[in-house]
Amino acid sequence: KINEVYFYRTLGALLVSGVPYLSALTIAGEPYMANLGTKALVKSISQGESLFATMESDPKHFDKMACTMTLAGELTGATPIVCQRIAELKEDMLLLTYTIHQLPNAVKEAAMGDMLVYQQFGVFLECGLPVNRALDYFSANVPGDAKKKAFGIIAESVARGESLADAVTGVFPSYAQSLIEQGERCGELETTFYRLADYLRWELFDVAPAYQVPELEEV
Repeated sequence: KINEVYFYRTLGALLVSGVPYLSALTIAGEPYMANLGTKALVKSISQGESLFATMESDPKHFDKMACTMTLAGELTGATPIVCQRIAELKEDMLLLTYTIHQLPNAVKEAAMGDMLVYQQFGVFLECGLPVNRALDYFSANVPGDAKKKAFGIIAESVARGESLADAVTGVFPSYAQSLIEQGERCGELETTFYRLADYLRWELFDVAPAYQVPELEEV
């Protein structure tokens, strides 16, 4: 997991510094995937495959979240920024998983799943994708059938001319709908989605210490 964070952080930093794409992948990839995995990655891209498609074909090293965010970077030329965002999110997830390990799995999976969705959609918007295009790509690539369906409904509503705030009504919680409405008015939608992710993150941090694992009674 630490090597995974290193890969994205290093790749982003090298690309920002102007290091050629394939060289950056080689340098960042070797500590994470070893020599053989890195060569396969570089070979695929040198033959014309996109980074998104190459990563998607290797689920051992690249999860759906990272692939989806990488797609946003490639669509907009913002891959260096996206790599940094993936590294930050992976780092947060490591800390969060350790901190809330005592919570029931159902609670963790639900809250962390929603947090990841807000964070990823924020990245799509930060990269400069218009809301309608971001929704189209996101609904096609977000993990989980329920989330795909939900974002598909939102995408259809926005395509009909509804605002995003109106489109998420009944799909997102009411507090999220209110913040999105404010974000649309202020032109700060990407910040709104990052704030929603932060809200869920801190909710989990607050809940975790209060949840005590029952102790075994003495016999």
